[in-house]
Amino acid sequence: RKKGMWFMENISNNEIGNLVEEWIRLQVLTDDNTYAELFSDIGIIDYFILEFLQEKLGFGYDKTYLKEISEKIEKPINHVSSLVQHLQDQGLVEWKHDENGTFIKLSKVGSARLEKQKAKINRYFEKVISAYGVDKFKQLVTLRKEFNAMLAGSHES
Repeated sequence: RKKGMWFMENISNNEIGNLVEEWIRLQVLTDDNTYAELFSDIGIIDYFILEFLQEKLGFGYDKTYLKEISEKIEKPINHVSSLVQHLQDQGLVEWKHDENGTFIKLSKVGSARLEKQKAKINRYFEKVISAYGVDKFKQLVTLRKEFNAMLAGSHES
């Protein structure tokens, strides 16, 4: 028996294929449709950037460097640069330079749009958690984190 493959003895290739297909369908089709509606005002990546800027502001940092955003959202700096340019074009952030590099500040417009988006997300997930249950939702989040960590590890081998 192959190490780590004990579960394969009790499941057919067809069943594995069906499970994988269902997982992908749930992840791609269901999540994309749900999140497209939920993030119709501010895109998901844009939301995480703005939220990170606000979080840093809450800790007393009014400057967030491009490198920090790149590390936070795990995207290359040139990709982050184009994302931030898009946010600046919408008036959601201010992009400036100092002796330490390029930094971003959340604008008043960006802060207002972020708060509106957070309220929308909270309303949505209040309904979800109310219907699903807090404990089950916490368990689902934990399982999803574990699954994502396992997937990330499997790409390395």
